[in-house]
Parts: sequence; C-alpha cells; structure tokens
Amino acid sequence: MKIKKFLIPEFVLIFLLLLTRTNAYALQSHIGIEGLYVHQGAHILFAVSMATFAWRVRGFVFLSPGVRKNLFVGAILLVLWNAWAFTGHIVELMIPRGHILYHPGTKIPSLSIHAWYDLLYYFFKMDHLWCLPAIIFIYLGIRDISKSAAEW
Repeated sequence: MKIKKFLIPEFVLIFLLLLTRTNAYALQSHIGIEGLYVHQGAHILFAVSMATFAWRVRGFVFLSPGVRKNLFVGAILLVLWNAWAFTGHIVELMIPRGHILYHPGTKIPSLSIHAWYDLLYYFFKMDHLWCLPAIIFIYLGIRDISKSAAEW
C-alpha cells in the first residue's frame, strides 16, 4: 500500500513529538471563583458558536460533501467537549482542597480519591478525548479545502 504524499508531514510531526519528553500534568484548576465564572461563560459562548457553525456548514454548497462532513463532525465534537468541560468544572467545585495533594518539593498535583465525586471529577478531566478528535476532523476539512484551492 502506497503512503500518500500529503500524509508524510503529519507522520514526521507525530514522530518528532513522540521523541520529545516533558511532564504531562493531568490536573489543572482555576484559581478564584471569578476566573471560573469567566471560563464557564467562555465554554458557553464557544459551544453556541460551534453549534451555529455546525448548523450552517451543512448548507455550504460550495464545499464538497466530505469537507462538510468533517467540519460538521468536528464542530459537534467541540460542542460536546464544551458541555463535558463545563460539567467537569462544576464537579471540580465539589472536591475538598485536601483531596488534591502535591508531591514534596514539586508543584505536581495528584488526586486522592475518597468519594464518588472525586472519581467523577477525574472522569470529567478526560475532556481531551472529545477535543482531540474534534480538532483532527476540523484539520481534515481545512486540509481538503486547501488542497482543492491549490488545484484551482
């Protein structure tokens, strides 16, 4: 099976990223309730924007059906990601400060699971499982638009 030319840069980038090693911090909290209000408002606005985009992209007749599908699926996944992250931030408010522990001499947080809401918080922190596929679908749609523009 032949590897298409346009996939080679993506594989090289992924390979180079896999060679680099840094710490991956799984927990990130927002400092102060005011910051959380603004952040939650941003989730709502972004979700509404992506829902509107998903609705409108279905009618873009100047785009091929494959491009429309990729952009639509990416936008819907971003709506779901926003709902997931929004809920996760609400669950985060239920976590007592003592359940997030820091290793001695570092700023790396870990979660100590004592109750059902701790487990729910950890579950909702996996929002990248929605966001990454969404970005990939949108990338594929934009890449196809760019390829068709180059052929023009």
